[in-house]
Amino acid sequence: MKVQNAIQVIAVVAVFACASCASIMGNQFDTTHKKDIRNGVQDKNQIREWFGNPNQVQSISSTPTGCEERWTYVYTFWSWVETKMKTATLLVYFGGDGKVCDYEYLEQ
Repeated sequence: MKVQNAIQVIAVVAVFACASCASIMGNQFDTTHKKDIRNGVQDKNQIREWFGNPNQVQSISSTPTGCEERWTYVYTFWSWVETKMKTATLLVYFGGDGKVCDYEYLEQ
């Protein structure tokens, strides 16, 4: 009987411990201004002020729109208990003048 009670206690503790189990990748960023981005208007300083430092900065081959650099913001949250995942990705492209020349926001 004591062994069965101990197993039940361990099971209950394990359930409560896993209730907080989650995986996070990237840094959560404020999406308040995602619809305020305009090509040719915002510069790198404004984007950094709105969204923080990007997860990745990458030089890219010049595109037809003149984009030369891409900033990537990614945040993924996975809850093991609820088996749910949320991913937010913001890609901001800059031209040689340091202004936004294109952007994409995706959320799942």
